Amino acid sequence: MRRKLTWVVLLSAAIMVTALFHASPAWATPANGFTSTPLAQGQFDQFNIFNSFVLPDSQVWLSRQWTKGLSDGAVL
Repeated sequence: MRRKLTWVVLLSAAIMVTALFHASPAWATPANGFTSTPLAQGQFDQFNIFNSFVLPDSQVWLSRQWTKGLSDGAVL
């Protein structure tokens, strides 16, 4: 059991070091010439929604959305 725990700790440390070494900020493309115009804005109350859809070739599409408290929404 002790040997297994040692390997788990070493593997976790290696993954953490690798993740920290390769982490860098993401650089976005500047929005030159882009302007957005809000069409609608509002607030939604808390919700919990689950949807499913079965395609003709037996593939299943699942979707779940939920929030806690009020959420802001905007259509741009």
